[in-house]
Amino acid sequence: MNFNASARKKTIVTILRNATVFFGIAAIPCFIFAVMPSPYKALYWSLTAVFAFLCVGLGIGAKIMGKKWNITAVSAYKKANFWIYFALIVTALIFLIPFYVLIVTSVKTIAEANDAYFTWWPTQGFQFESISSAFTDDTLGITILQSFGNTLLYAFPTTVVCVFVSSLSAYAFSKLYFPGRNIVFSFLIFTMMIPGCSMMTSSYLMFSEVHLTGTPWPLILPGLFGSVTMIFFMKEYFSAIPDELLEAAKVEGAGKMRIFFSIVFPLGLPVIFAQFILNFVTRYNDYTGPLIYLKWPEEYTLQLFLTQFNASTLDNSVVAASCIVSILPLLAIYLAFQKQILKGVSMSSGLKG
Repeated sequence: MNFNASARKKTIVTILRNATVFFGIAAIPCFIFAVMPSPYKALYWSLTAVFAFLCVGLGIGAKIMGKKWNITAVSAYKKANFWIYFALIVTALIFLIPFYVLIVTSVKTIAEANDAYFTWWPTQGFQFESISSAFTDDTLGITILQSFGNTLLYAFPTTVVCVFVSSLSAYAFSKLYFPGRNIVFSFLIFTMMIPGCSMMTSSYLMFSEVHLTGTPWPLILPGLFGSVTMIFFMKEYFSAIPDELLEAAKVEGAGKMRIFFSIVFPLGLPVIFAQFILNFVTRYNDYTGPLIYLKWPEEYTLQLFLTQFNASTLDNSVVAASCIVSILPLLAIYLAFQKQILKGVSMSSGLKG
Protein backbone atom coordinates (compact mmCIF):
# COMPACT_ATOMS: atom_id res chain seq x y z
CA MET A 1 0.00 0.00 0.00
CA ASN A 2 2.81 2.39 0.82
CA PHE A 3 4.46 1.63 -2.50
CA ASN A 4 1.23 2.34 -4.43
CA ALA A 5 0.71 5.58 -2.54
CA SER A 6 4.26 6.69 -3.27
CA ALA A 7 3.82 5.83 -6.97
CA ARG A 8 0.60 7.82 -7.14
CA LYS A 9 2.27 10.81 -5.52
CA LYS A 10 5.17 10.65 -8.02
CA THR A 11 2.66 10.40 -10.87
CA ILE A 12 0.78 13.47 -9.65
CA VAL A 13 3.97 15.52 -9.35
CA THR A 14 5.14 14.33 -12.78
CA ILE A 15 1.83 15.34 -14.38
CA LEU A 16 2.00 18.76 -12.74
CA ARG A 17 5.57 19.33 -13.93
CA ASN A 18 4.79 18.20 -17.47
CA ALA A 19 1.68 20.39 -17.52
CA THR A 20 3.81 23.32 -16.34
CA VAL A 21 6.17 22.89 -19.28
CA PHE A 22 3.25 22.35 -21.70
CA PHE A 23 1.41 25.55 -20.76
CA GLY A 24 4.68 27.49 -20.70
CA ILE A 25 5.46 26.41 -24.26
CA ALA A 26 1.84 27.01 -25.34
CA ALA A 27 2.13 30.61 -24.14
CA ILE A 28 5.04 31.30 -26.50
CA PRO A 29 3.18 31.11 -29.89
CA CYS A 30 0.20 32.91 -28.37
CA PHE A 31 2.51 35.73 -27.31
CA ILE A 32 4.09 35.82 -30.79
CA PHE A 33 0.67 36.06 -32.45
CA ALA A 34 -0.37 38.70 -29.92
CA VAL A 35 2.46 41.07 -30.84
CA MET A 36 2.05 40.45 -34.61
CA PRO A 37 -0.51 42.38 -36.69
CA SER A 38 -3.71 40.41 -36.28
CA PRO A 39 -7.44 41.09 -35.80
CA TYR A 40 -7.40 38.56 -32.94
CA LYS A 41 -4.89 40.35 -30.72
CA ALA A 42 -7.25 40.38 -27.74
CA LEU A 43 -7.78 36.63 -28.03
CA TYR A 44 -4.04 35.90 -28.22
CA TRP A 45 -3.25 38.20 -25.30
CA SER A 46 -5.96 36.47 -23.26
CA LEU A 47 -4.60 33.02 -24.11
CA THR A 48 -1.07 34.16 -23.27
CA ALA A 49 -2.21 35.39 -19.87
CA VAL A 50 -4.20 32.22 -19.14
CA PHE A 51 -1.37 29.89 -20.17
CA ALA A 52 1.21 31.91 -18.23
CA PHE A 53 -1.02 31.89 -15.13
CA LEU A 54 -1.52 28.12 -15.40
CA CYS A 55 2.20 27.60 -15.95
CA VAL A 56 3.17 29.57 -12.84
CA GLY A 57 0.39 28.09 -10.73
CA LEU A 58 1.10 24.50 -11.68
CA GLY A 59 4.83 25.06 -11.21
CA ILE A 60 4.29 26.37 -7.69
CA GLY A 61 1.91 23.53 -6.95
CA ALA A 62 4.39 20.90 -8.21
CA LYS A 63 7.13 22.48 -6.10
CA ILE A 64 5.04 22.55 -2.92
CA MET A 65 3.67 19.03 -3.33
CA GLY A 66 7.10 17.68 -4.28
CA LYS A 67 8.60 19.05 -1.06
CA LYS A 68 5.63 17.84 1.00
CA TRP A 69 5.94 14.29 -0.34
CA ASN A 70 9.76 14.40 -0.49
CA ILE A 71 9.78 13.91 -4.28
CA THR A 72 12.79 15.67 -5.74
CA ALA A 73 12.77 14.42 -9.34
CA VAL A 74 11.05 12.05 -11.68
CA SER A 75 12.98 9.22 -13.30
CA ALA A 76 15.45 10.09 -16.04
CA TYR A 77 13.68 7.67 -18.38
CA LYS A 78 10.35 9.45 -18.08
CA LYS A 79 12.04 12.81 -18.45
CA ALA A 80 13.82 11.68 -21.60
CA ASN A 81 10.60 10.31 -23.12
CA PHE A 82 8.71 13.49 -22.37
CA TRP A 83 11.30 15.76 -23.96
CA ILE A 84 11.70 13.49 -26.99
CA TYR A 85 7.96 13.59 -27.70
CA PHE A 86 7.84 17.28 -26.94
CA ALA A 87 10.65 18.01 -29.44
CA LEU A 88 8.95 15.87 -32.08
CA ILE A 89 5.61 17.66 -31.59
CA VAL A 90 7.20 21.11 -31.78
CA THR A 91 9.16 20.14 -34.90
CA ALA A 92 6.02 18.75 -36.54
CA LEU A 93 4.11 21.95 -35.80
CA ILE A 94 6.90 24.08 -37.29
CA PHE A 95 6.83 22.05 -40.50
CA LEU A 96 3.02 22.12 -40.66
CA ILE A 97 2.73 25.91 -40.48
CA PRO A 98 3.58 26.46 -44.22
CA PHE A 99 0.98 23.87 -45.22
CA TYR A 100 -1.58 25.57 -43.03
CA VAL A 101 -0.80 28.93 -44.65
CA LEU A 102 -1.24 27.38 -48.13
CA ILE A 103 -4.58 25.81 -47.24
CA VAL A 104 -5.94 28.96 -45.60
CA THR A 105 -4.77 31.19 -48.48
CA SER A 106 -6.33 28.91 -51.09
CA VAL A 107 -9.82 29.38 -49.61
CA LYS A 108 -9.58 33.12 -49.01
CA THR A 109 -11.29 35.64 -51.24
CA ILE A 110 -9.18 37.28 -53.94
CA ALA A 111 -9.07 40.58 -52.06
CA GLU A 112 -7.98 39.01 -48.79
CA ALA A 113 -5.49 36.60 -50.38
CA ASN A 114 -3.75 39.46 -52.18
CA ASP A 115 -3.89 41.88 -49.26
CA ALA A 116 -0.52 42.88 -47.81
CA TYR A 117 -2.04 42.41 -44.35
CA PHE A 118 -1.84 38.67 -43.66
CA THR A 119 -4.56 36.98 -41.64
CA TRP A 120 -4.37 33.52 -40.08
CA TRP A 121 -8.04 32.82 -40.86
CA PRO A 122 -10.35 33.85 -43.76
CA THR A 123 -12.07 36.86 -42.20
CA GLN A 124 -14.01 37.68 -45.40
CA GLY A 125 -15.47 34.21 -45.87
CA PHE A 126 -14.51 31.09 -47.80
CA GLN A 127 -14.38 30.49 -51.55
CA PHE A 128 -13.41 27.34 -53.47
CA GLU A 129 -13.27 28.68 -57.02
CA SER A 130 -9.49 28.96 -56.79
CA ILE A 131 -9.20 25.17 -56.58
CA SER A 132 -11.03 24.68 -59.87
CA SER A 133 -9.11 27.57 -61.40
CA ALA A 134 -5.85 25.85 -60.46
CA PHE A 135 -6.78 23.00 -62.81
CA THR A 136 -8.10 25.08 -65.70
CA ASP A 137 -5.90 28.20 -65.75
CA ASP A 138 -3.77 28.17 -68.91
CA THR A 139 -2.23 31.62 -68.65
CA LEU A 140 1.15 30.18 -69.65
CA GLY A 141 -0.28 28.15 -72.51
CA ILE A 142 -0.21 24.99 -70.37
CA THR A 143 -2.33 23.81 -67.44
CA ILE A 144 -1.10 22.31 -64.21
CA LEU A 145 -2.34 18.86 -65.25
CA GLN A 146 -0.34 19.06 -68.50
CA SER A 147 2.79 20.06 -66.57
CA PHE A 148 2.13 17.19 -64.18
CA GLY A 149 1.95 14.86 -67.17
CA ASN A 150 5.28 16.20 -68.42
CA THR A 151 6.83 15.58 -65.02
CA LEU A 152 5.63 11.98 -65.01
CA LEU A 153 6.84 11.51 -68.58
CA TYR A 154 10.34 12.74 -67.74
CA ALA A 155 10.65 11.26 -64.25
CA PHE A 156 8.88 7.90 -64.12
CA PRO A 157 10.57 5.95 -66.97
CA THR A 158 13.93 7.50 -66.09
CA THR A 159 13.56 6.41 -62.48
CA VAL A 160 12.63 2.86 -63.50
CA VAL A 161 15.73 2.51 -65.68
CA CYS A 162 17.92 4.23 -63.08
CA VAL A 163 16.82 1.84 -60.34
CA PHE A 164 17.34 -1.22 -62.54
CA VAL A 165 20.83 -0.18 -63.68
CA SER A 166 21.82 0.81 -60.14
CA SER A 167 20.61 -2.50 -58.73
CA LEU A 168 22.72 -4.40 -61.27
CA SER A 169 25.76 -2.32 -60.32
CA ALA A 170 25.12 -2.82 -56.61
CA TYR A 171 24.82 -6.57 -57.18
CA ALA A 172 28.16 -6.61 -58.99
CA PHE A 173 29.93 -4.62 -56.27
CA SER A 174 28.46 -6.65 -53.40
CA LYS A 175 28.39 -10.24 -54.69
CA LEU A 176 30.70 -10.53 -57.71
CA TYR A 177 34.48 -10.49 -57.57
CA PHE A 178 36.52 -8.87 -60.32
CA PRO A 179 39.87 -7.04 -60.47
CA GLY A 180 39.72 -3.45 -59.25
CA ARG A 181 36.26 -3.78 -57.69
CA ASN A 182 37.11 -1.85 -54.54
CA ILE A 183 39.02 0.81 -56.48
CA VAL A 184 36.10 1.44 -58.84
CA PHE A 185 33.62 1.57 -55.95
CA SER A 186 35.84 3.98 -54.03
CA PHE A 187 35.99 6.24 -57.08
CA LEU A 188 32.20 6.20 -57.33
CA ILE A 189 31.89 7.16 -53.66
CA PHE A 190 34.39 9.96 -54.26
CA THR A 191 32.15 11.41 -56.99
CA MET A 192 29.42 11.82 -54.35
CA MET A 193 31.62 14.46 -52.73
CA ILE A 194 31.57 16.67 -55.84
CA PRO A 195 28.84 19.35 -55.65
CA GLY A 196 26.35 19.00 -58.48
CA CYS A 197 26.38 22.76 -59.13
CA SER A 198 30.08 22.57 -60.07
CA MET A 199 29.21 20.38 -63.06
CA MET A 200 26.28 22.39 -64.39
CA THR A 201 28.33 24.46 -66.82
CA SER A 202 30.17 21.49 -68.29
CA SER A 203 26.94 19.50 -68.57
CA TYR A 204 25.19 22.37 -70.33
CA LEU A 205 28.08 22.80 -72.78
CA MET A 206 28.10 19.09 -73.50
CA PHE A 207 24.37 18.94 -74.25
CA SER A 208 24.62 22.16 -76.23
CA GLU A 209 27.29 20.61 -78.48
CA VAL A 210 24.93 17.76 -79.39
CA HIS A 211 21.97 20.19 -79.79
CA LEU A 212 19.87 18.78 -76.97
CA THR A 213 19.37 21.99 -74.99
CA GLY A 214 15.81 23.23 -75.20
CA THR A 215 14.56 19.62 -75.07
CA PRO A 216 13.73 17.26 -72.19
CA TRP A 217 16.58 14.88 -73.06
CA PRO A 218 19.14 16.45 -70.67
CA LEU A 219 16.69 15.66 -67.86
CA ILE A 220 16.30 12.05 -68.97
CA LEU A 221 19.64 10.78 -70.31
CA PRO A 222 21.85 11.14 -67.17
CA GLY A 223 19.45 9.06 -65.10
CA LEU A 224 19.57 6.15 -67.55
CA PHE A 225 23.11 5.32 -66.37
CA GLY A 226 22.24 4.83 -62.71
CA SER A 227 22.85 6.78 -59.52
CA VAL A 228 25.87 6.55 -57.21
CA THR A 229 23.68 7.14 -54.15
CA MET A 230 21.39 4.30 -55.16
CA ILE A 231 24.35 1.99 -55.76
CA PHE A 232 25.77 2.77 -52.33
CA PHE A 233 22.54 2.01 -50.44
CA MET A 234 21.72 -1.07 -52.51
CA LYS A 235 25.24 -2.45 -52.14
CA GLU A 236 25.06 -2.22 -48.36
CA TYR A 237 21.66 -3.92 -48.41
CA PHE A 238 22.71 -6.68 -50.84
CA SER A 239 25.90 -7.34 -48.85
CA ALA A 240 23.78 -8.59 -45.94
CA ILE A 241 22.22 -11.33 -48.09
CA PRO A 242 23.92 -14.62 -47.09
CA ASP A 243 26.45 -15.87 -49.63
CA GLU A 244 25.27 -19.43 -48.91
CA LEU A 245 22.07 -18.73 -50.84
CA LEU A 246 24.03 -17.67 -53.90
CA GLU A 247 26.41 -20.63 -53.60
CA ALA A 248 23.48 -23.02 -53.42
CA ALA A 249 22.04 -21.49 -56.57
CA LYS A 250 25.40 -21.87 -58.33
CA VAL A 251 25.48 -25.56 -57.39
CA GLU A 252 22.08 -25.93 -59.02
CA GLY A 253 23.51 -24.43 -62.21
CA ALA A 254 22.16 -20.89 -61.97
CA GLY A 255 24.18 -18.18 -63.71
CA LYS A 256 24.93 -14.69 -62.43
CA MET A 257 21.87 -13.07 -63.96
CA ARG A 258 19.61 -15.93 -62.88
CA ILE A 259 20.86 -15.50 -59.32
CA PHE A 260 20.19 -11.76 -59.51
CA PHE A 261 16.62 -12.07 -60.77
CA SER A 262 15.72 -15.13 -58.66
CA ILE A 263 17.40 -14.34 -55.33
CA VAL A 264 19.00 -10.92 -55.01
CA PHE A 265 16.27 -8.87 -56.67
CA PRO A 266 13.34 -10.41 -54.72
CA LEU A 267 15.19 -10.14 -51.40
CA GLY A 268 16.25 -6.60 -52.24
CA LEU A 269 12.78 -5.35 -53.12
CA PRO A 270 12.47 -3.20 -49.95
CA VAL A 271 15.60 -1.16 -50.72
CA ILE A 272 14.86 -1.12 -54.45
CA PHE A 273 11.34 0.17 -53.86
CA ALA A 274 12.53 2.74 -51.31
CA GLN A 275 15.21 4.06 -53.66
CA PHE A 276 12.67 4.20 -56.48
CA ILE A 277 10.35 6.37 -54.38
CA LEU A 278 13.15 8.64 -53.15
CA ASN A 279 14.64 9.09 -56.63
CA PHE A 280 11.24 9.75 -58.15
CA VAL A 281 10.51 12.39 -55.50
CA THR A 282 13.86 14.04 -56.27
CA ARG A 283 13.08 14.20 -59.99
CA TYR A 284 9.52 15.32 -59.26
CA ASN A 285 10.83 18.26 -57.21
CA ASP A 286 13.68 19.14 -59.57
CA TYR A 287 13.61 22.81 -60.54
CA THR A 288 17.14 23.72 -61.61
CA GLY A 289 17.37 21.20 -64.45
CA PRO A 290 14.10 22.18 -66.15
CA LEU A 291 14.92 25.87 -65.66
CA ILE A 292 18.25 25.46 -67.49
CA TYR A 293 17.26 23.13 -70.31
CA LEU A 294 13.56 23.65 -71.08
CA LYS A 295 12.58 26.50 -73.34
CA TRP A 296 8.94 26.12 -74.43
CA PRO A 297 5.99 26.30 -71.99
CA GLU A 298 4.39 23.14 -73.38
CA GLU A 299 7.45 21.21 -72.11
CA TYR A 300 7.43 22.69 -68.59
CA THR A 301 7.56 20.39 -65.61
CA LEU A 302 5.33 20.95 -62.61
CA GLN A 303 7.90 22.84 -60.54
CA LEU A 304 8.88 25.14 -63.39
CA PHE A 305 5.21 25.71 -64.17
CA LEU A 306 4.48 26.72 -60.57
CA THR A 307 7.33 29.23 -60.57
CA GLN A 308 6.29 30.84 -63.82
CA PHE A 309 2.63 30.72 -62.83
CA ASN A 310 3.37 32.45 -59.54
CA ALA A 311 5.13 35.25 -61.42
CA SER A 312 2.36 35.70 -64.00
CA THR A 313 -0.87 35.46 -62.01
CA LEU A 314 -2.26 38.14 -59.71
CA ASP A 315 -4.36 35.82 -57.55
CA ASN A 316 -2.46 34.36 -54.60
CA SER A 317 -5.35 32.04 -53.73
CA VAL A 318 -5.01 30.26 -57.09
CA VAL A 319 -1.24 30.03 -56.61
CA ALA A 320 -1.74 28.49 -53.16
CA ALA A 321 -4.29 26.04 -54.56
CA SER A 322 -1.85 25.07 -57.33
CA CYS A 323 0.86 24.39 -54.75
CA ILE A 324 -1.52 22.17 -52.78
CA VAL A 325 -2.38 20.24 -55.95
CA SER A 326 1.33 19.68 -56.63
CA ILE A 327 1.92 18.42 -53.07
CA LEU A 328 -0.95 15.93 -52.98
CA PRO A 329 0.67 13.19 -55.18
CA LEU A 330 3.82 13.08 -53.04
CA LEU A 331 1.77 13.18 -49.85
CA ALA A 332 -0.31 10.25 -51.07
CA ILE A 333 2.83 8.29 -51.97
CA TYR A 334 4.36 8.87 -48.56
CA LEU A 335 1.22 7.97 -46.62
CA ALA A 336 0.78 4.79 -48.68
CA PHE A 337 4.39 3.59 -48.62
CA GLN A 338 6.03 5.12 -45.54
CA LYS A 339 6.68 1.71 -43.94
CA GLN A 340 8.34 0.38 -47.09
CA ILE A 341 10.47 3.52 -47.40
CA LEU A 342 11.71 3.26 -43.80
CA LYS A 343 12.38 -0.44 -44.20
CA GLY A 344 14.29 0.10 -47.42
CA VAL A 345 16.74 2.65 -45.98
CA SER A 346 17.63 0.54 -42.92
CA MET A 347 20.96 -0.52 -44.54
CA SER A 348 20.24 -4.16 -43.72
CA SER A 349 18.45 -6.94 -45.56
CA GLY A 350 17.07 -8.36 -42.34
CA LEU A 351 18.63 -11.76 -43.10
CA LYS A 352 21.24 -13.42 -40.95
CA GLY A 353 24.26 -15.06 -42.49
